Amino acid sequence: MQYFHMDPNPNVLTITDIAHILHEHEDLKLLVTPWATCGNLQQCLTCTVVTKSLRVDLCAQIAQGVNHLHQLNPPMIHQNLKPENVLMFVEDEHLVAKVADFGIMASGSDGIKLISGGDDSKSVAAGNGRPDSPGSVYTAKTSTTQKTSTRRRGRRAKRSVKNDSKANSPAAALFGSQGNFWAAPEQRPEDQGGRVGKITTKSDVFSLGLLALYILGKQETNPTFAESMHALKYHGVGITKRVREYLEEYGLKKSKKVNTLAKTLALAISRYTTSRPTMKRFLEVVKDAAGGKRGRFKFELNAPALASPEMNKDSRKTRQKKLKDSEKQIRYSQFLDSIMNNKPSSIAYKFYTKDAEKGDAQAQYNLANCYAKGIGMEKNEKLAVKWYTANAVQGNAEAQNNLALCYERGAGVEKDADMAFKWFAKSAEQKYTLGQFNLGICYAKGIGTEANMEKAAACYRNAAEKGSYEAMNNLGMCYEHGWGVEQDQKQAFRLFLTSADQGQLPMAQFNLALCHQNGIGVEEDMQTAIMWYTRSAEAGYAEAQCNLGIFYQQGIGVAKSEMSACKWYITSAAQGYAEAQNNLAICYEHGIGIPRDAKLAVQWYNEASLQGHGEAQYNLGSCFMRGIGVNDDEHNAFQWFYESAERNHHADAAFVVAQCFQNGLGVPEDSEQAVVWCHRAADLGHTDAEFNIACCYLMGRIVQKNEEKAADYFSRAAEKENIEAMINLGKFFAHGTRTCLSHSNARHHVPA
Repeated sequence: MQYFHMDPNPNVLTITDIAHILHEHEDLKLLVTPWATCGNLQQCLTCTVVTKSLRVDLCAQIAQGVNHLHQLNPPMIHQNLKPENVLMFVEDEHLVAKVADFGIMASGSDGIKLISGGDDSKSVAAGNGRPDSPGSVYTAKTSTTQKTSTRRRGRRAKRSVKNDSKANSPAAALFGSQGNFWAAPEQRPEDQGGRVGKITTKSDVFSLGLLALYILGKQETNPTFAESMHALKYHGVGITKRVREYLEEYGLKKSKKVNTLAKTLALAISRYTTSRPTMKRFLEVVKDAAGGKRGRFKFELNAPALASPEMNKDSRKTRQKKLKDSEKQIRYSQFLDSIMNNKPSSIAYKFYTKDAEKGDAQAQYNLANCYAKGIGMEKNEKLAVKWYTANAVQGNAEAQNNLALCYERGAGVEKDADMAFKWFAKSAEQKYTLGQFNLGICYAKGIGTEANMEKAAACYRNAAEKGSYEAMNNLGMCYEHGWGVEQDQKQAFRLFLTSADQGQLPMAQFNLALCHQNGIGVEEDMQTAIMWYTRSAEAGYAEAQCNLGIFYQQGIGVAKSEMSACKWYITSAAQGYAEAQNNLAICYEHGIGIPRDAKLAVQWYNEASLQGHGEAQYNLGSCFMRGIGVNDDEHNAFQWFYESAERNHHADAAFVVAQCFQNGLGVPEDSEQAVVWCHRAADLGHTDAEFNIACCYLMGRIVQKNEEKAADYFSRAAEKENIEAMINLGKFFAHGTRTCLSHSNARHHVPA
């Protein structure tokens, strides 16, 4: 389309991208544009205070934008200029009008070639950011907004003329079922004997003339404007004088420039294209009237303006409600603009806060989110909790879920598992998917309630049935392990597959890889496992990245590549995954797939150790003990060995702690503690500790002599192919010492 290749203009809406979405099995294309911070022209003029000088400037801006389209080669004709199709922005404290909605724009030297539009077009101008513009038709009789295409509005208009005696009123001509009031006569079949005339650039001039009169009048009395324009259109008697009087009535002082402007506008709304001024002339006159001065725009809401006294009570109420809704939309736009431009002290922000204080649910929820995440303002979790609470009390399930998360994490409020469970339950009662999922986690982990895997699985199932891929993954884990449901590994596999394939959930992709690797619910297939590990790793799942690194390092299912292993370890470690940090440290310490660097090894051991990784703590203790990457320090070495053994039950660390106590390394010598820790290491399965503690029991050293226990620990060590234990166990039985083990066992352990 020619529009996408033309030079940008400050008064023409910029289309930044085309988005594709699937809606009801139909591929829709949406035009992505900047957010219209002040809505459309009708909303802006109705709900905000816009001075006369700014109004004249707006006329010049719109004319400038349309003229830009006309200057293209071939010229582009808008054909659908009206207040709803002009979007309003605030840029550098100036009110800026941008021409929008190009659904039926025509191009070509003859101005009749349609680019897109009508019922067959799938393009939607989405940049206005508002639910009722552009392309909306305001109906004065019903005060509703109807979203229809241009072609559909025409057909509806004909039916309305037949069925509604009020359809021909002046107000209906502008706002009623005949939605093409703003169109030039040559665009209206009813004015051309049932046919459409030749459309040229002057067709847009006609619409601009009406728009200018609309902008320079009083929008809060729209029916009055409709009646005025109904009388003025198509050249009545003394048209120039009547336009001038109209302009002066609404605030433009009598002057030569006003006379020229009145004459130009009168000619612009002529029935005959030959009488209308050119676009260039129209622009010159409007620019001259504006004087080239652009006053600053201060956002200020206009008091709701009711219609004429002739309107009945119900009509006035309907009109007032419409204006209040528009005001709310304007404030919301201004609030979003303040967020995007990081201006939390803006007037719009204050107005939006007042809406929240008055109980507006949307305002409360959005303010809470902004405070919680620090969007456009300083992060304040206490205020976030305040507004989440206010909104949750009104019954907003999303706010209830978010409030529960605050209580669960202690964000902005004292941590309270009971309150977290309460609000998750309320959110889940309304069948809010995230509320159901989080309630399942509460039941699974016993947060604010007794742990109950049956209820957890039920909550996961409810959320999964509504399409939550996270819930599908968790329900799959329940089926895999038989938590709260009858164990069914095939069902677990199916759930993982759906979540991983359709939901593209990295955790589910990881679990699916484990299924293929270990034959859980499916036959073992290492190649498929590697594929899913890779997809999960590329999606950023740290555990999958670490596992993939292990496979590359050991050549499991892939060609061995220590460099690729290090690449995945680095990626996973950078996300804070302790296992990967320890593996990366080992690579740096020993130069595996990466240049040896003892200092970096110690750095990564330390990162993992601070997260409580037992193996890393043991390795860090070894570095301190041997002076690798750091100065040797027996005291620090002992502390890390002790931490690894005490908190993580690391067998090697427990045995080294015993040696430290035995030899006074980093701690005073203590034989009794040495035996205690040797015993703990032996119970954790450390082979040398099993042999040593067997000797202690056999000789009665530090512990009471016990030949049966000695034989038991010798046997454990011998089963792990400890040669000394095998020899001692053989001698132990050869001398006929009483034991619970048979001679056949002794002979079995003696090497050939």
